[in-house]
Amino acid sequence: KKPGLLSGAEFKFLRTELDLSQTTMGGLCGREERMVRNWESRAEPVDEPANTIIRFVYEQRFNPSANFEEVSKQINQLQALDKELHELKLKITELEWQTEECSKKRAA
Repeated sequence: KKPGLLSGAEFKFLRTELDLSQTTMGGLCGREERMVRNWESRAEPVDEPANTIIRFVYEQRFNPSANFEEVSKQINQLQALDKELHELKLKITELEWQTEECSKKRAA
């Protein structure tokens, strides 16, 4: 329930309390094991959506009425949204590569 983003140490605490490996946690967050290792070893806050995912999984873990099929669907939705927000989309023009956003601005 802590406001703000989790520190690496807090993230690691929750992950170990959930008895999840760095590999499994990375899979839940749509990242590789090394990214989880990086989050846990640095002083800066852990990026989204990892913050939201680990808090959600932790809360659901101790919720007796939790439906894990629904939890899985919600995690997949978070991963898809994260990918959509952070994926670089390129389009080739006659002379160069451009981001789709750049192409749209030039067309307007």
